[in-house]
Amino acid sequence: MTSANFHRCITELSKNALKRFHRQIVILQGSQSWANTLFQEVPSHPLSDKKILDSEITTSSASDKSQWYIYSDDMAICGNVNKQTFRNKLGTESQFVVFYHEQLNIDALAALSGTLISGGILFIVMPENIESSDFYRSSFFNQRLADKVLQNESIAIIKEVDDVINSKLFHGSVVRSGLDFERSANKALLEMDCLTQEQLRAVKQIIQVVKGHRNRPLVLTADRGRGKSSALAIACAELLKNAQTRINIAITATHRKSIDVFFTQLAQSLKGEQTAADINISASNRIEHENGSVQFLAVDELIKTKTTFNLVLVDEAASIPLYFLNQLLAKHHRMVFASTVHGYEGAGRSFTLKFQKNVAQKYPEGRTLNISQPIRWAENDPVESFIYDLCLLNAETAKLSNNVLTELSDSAIHGDSLFEFTQVSRNSLMLNELLLQQVFAVLVTAHYQTSPNDLRLLLDNENITLVTLSYQKQLLGVALLLNEGSNTDEKLKGLIQSNQRRLKDQFIPQSLLTHCGEENSFNYSYLRVMRIAIVPELQAKGLGSVFLSYIESYASHHAIDFIGTSFGANKTLLNFWQKQGYKVARIGFTKDKASGEHSALLLKAINSSNNEYLDTIEDNFYQSFDYLLAEQYKELLPELVWQIMTYCPIDSLPKLNALDIKSVEDFYTKKRQYSVCVYHLHKWLQHQMKQPFDSAMAPLINKVFQRREVSTLTEIYGFTGKKAFNNHLIKFTENYSQKSK
Repeated sequence: MTSANFHRCITELSKNALKRFHRQIVILQGSQSWANTLFQEVPSHPLSDKKILDSEITTSSASDKSQWYIYSDDMAICGNVNKQTFRNKLGTESQFVVFYHEQLNIDALAALSGTLISGGILFIVMPENIESSDFYRSSFFNQRLADKVLQNESIAIIKEVDDVINSKLFHGSVVRSGLDFERSANKALLEMDCLTQEQLRAVKQIIQVVKGHRNRPLVLTADRGRGKSSALAIACAELLKNAQTRINIAITATHRKSIDVFFTQLAQSLKGEQTAADINISASNRIEHENGSVQFLAVDELIKTKTTFNLVLVDEAASIPLYFLNQLLAKHHRMVFASTVHGYEGAGRSFTLKFQKNVAQKYPEGRTLNISQPIRWAENDPVESFIYDLCLLNAETAKLSNNVLTELSDSAIHGDSLFEFTQVSRNSLMLNELLLQQVFAVLVTAHYQTSPNDLRLLLDNENITLVTLSYQKQLLGVALLLNEGSNTDEKLKGLIQSNQRRLKDQFIPQSLLTHCGEENSFNYSYLRVMRIAIVPELQAKGLGSVFLSYIESYASHHAIDFIGTSFGANKTLLNFWQKQGYKVARIGFTKDKASGEHSALLLKAINSSNNEYLDTIEDNFYQSFDYLLAEQYKELLPELVWQIMTYCPIDSLPKLNALDIKSVEDFYTKKRQYSVCVYHLHKWLQHQMKQPFDSAMAPLINKVFQRREVSTLTEIYGFTGKKAFNNHLIKFTENYSQKSK
């Protein structure tokens, strides 16, 4: 297609998409340079120097060059979004989104496509001869993408070699904005200018969080384009307009720009008192009203602030680390957490799988609400349908029969012969879309960090082995395994040690070498369990242990030296792996951005001849762990410290002598002060970690092991002061000393 025809072509496509209140996908088949030449013919493109005529504008935002999101991790392409920044665009709106097949980040594709407004266009630049290109031949994922593109009649394909385009996409004339149509149709029916009954219900429940009892948080979920951010803004406007006394509202998100839609809607809902034109939406962090204010605060500011708010809103909550969400939940008493629910928000599905469960347990009178009807575009939108299908965002686990659920009682699960353990090839997944959907659904519903990019990993990484656990032909579990190690190249090892090289798919031996100082780590073979997931209906019933025993047999059959795994350390997961005989090799120093948890690396020797090597690794870990608790591990939860320490081998614990016992006794009998007994208390407390965890242990772990300030701990645990805190230490020490006699 010539440059002269391109602008006319996409203008018509945009108009006709807007007429249906949909978005449009356009595939450009040809070279990258040709595609860039075409884009520069569009006046609103960032690199275009052409003037925009009123007759060319199809929506209010089409003339804004900032409404182009051009994804690229390549400096040669003038992109304005990359893998570090694309999540900052969540919650914003765009008119055009561009991807090049060389830079096709699937997480970014799923996320940025959700920013497109009705009439918007998603461009994907693909090779001219797709099915015969290296792009197609080199990747199962690319084959699947190309096949779905070529089979989808709603997608417009423009080729470099000619002017051919799907002509049936050009019909009818443009009508007024679908959004205006929706507003005029519903204005007489719905209160507060809400566009759907679901949005109205959400607004009323947000208002109820303020007017009802404290500590009844609302969790509001929706797919993209459902108007949840607007619902937050409309509710805020209603609260301000009708407040009898001054009301202060705070809103937070990972990035200020991601709530532009919120502030725009808030200003619009307050019109008559304050118009949107009075506010620089992109620059404003605060809107003042005669009855109060709404202000944006970064997450860390909101956690630290001493201000009491009448309402705290968290938008795009799934993109905020779990530990921040939990801190906000504990600090503020009237909260609304709003988020999209698919696995590309940043923290994956930890919001759905972990945080919502936590909220329900702590605040059973809280509420959850889901908005399903789209507002930013009409139902059956072709972009949404294509992305959901391509990325399996709507994949669901197969419904298990009642017979299977009944038969898999706790007593029956231990009969290994009941189950089928299968290694599934990548080719089998390509040929069986239903199996691919079910496998991916299990991974998504059972593991919080599964994202669309994992689909590419599943189909394209030749080093990954997929195994499944089935019962009566019904899928129960999925595991992703990766072979690592057995590389003795001394030169390469030296480069890794000096941080000059990092090898792909060699996480365990690299971590043992660089973090644990194990010079021989690459001499051994490892099978890393990247993911192990059981269908939600059968979790915590022993199936995970059965599945793991199959995996260990598989490793033994393939002469693997060690099985290893790495995950965000929490008490439940650590307990599962340690009960299976896995030993801690390392706990990471920094918290994972998604879960807020320190990473844990655990190993199990498959060949008994390697037990001594693993024992040495474990002993080295525990020797340093005790020391590092006062610095690098100072923020570890006391219960997690106990979980780690309770598996410490007896030989790795310091020996208690008569002076230690006497010093502990002197402390709880108040003969000697804490400061002169603390060394002996430290040794003694390590042995108490073998006792069952008691919440009374927590302050001692914080103080004796982690050496946190008494002033901080009195605030955390609610002690009236230093004396009350010290009395607690004395009482605990006395009670546990009496138990051990």
